[in-house]
Amino acid sequence: MGVDWLTDKDKNEALLYCNTIDCGFGPLIDNIKGKSIDETVVGFLDWLPRDARQYDESELEDLLNEYAAENGGFEFEGDK
Repeated sequence: MGVDWLTDKDKNEALLYCNTIDCGFGPLIDNIKGKSIDETVVGFLDWLPRDARQYDESELEDLLNEYAAENGGFEFEGDK
């Protein structure tokens, strides 16, 4: 059991959830430029030093923004 994610492929967005208690958490994740949403989520989860469930919401959002900045930034609809 652990962290998984739900993906909206049309919007290239994902939401993390704990598959132990079936509860979503954290910020909505947009894909990193040049990466699929799944590649973005896997990369972010691998980059975190601890299990994503151990962070509070604001800390996880700050870490996501730091990860995005280090990896080319987020890709938004206007960027395509």
